[in-house]
Amino acid sequence: RDYALPAGRGWAVVILREGGTSFWALDFFGGQLAVVDAETGEVRLHKQLGLEKALTGLAEVPAAWEATQS
Repeated sequence: RDYALPAGRGWAVVILREGGTSFWALDFFGGQLAVVDAETGEVRLHKQLGLEKALTGLAEVPAAWEATQS
């Protein structure tokens, strides 16, 4: 599949999200983050993080995780 991401020149990392219905896309050069629906290609979230040449990875912590760590 092809997905249309927001304008940028460093979309280099794709991480499938928990549940498999969407994925994170990271723009290394521009410091952007997007969440994309894997089925429709809709960009659900787009953030400019101001982390140019630094955004190389991401960790997603499940929402229920905090409740189990007390």
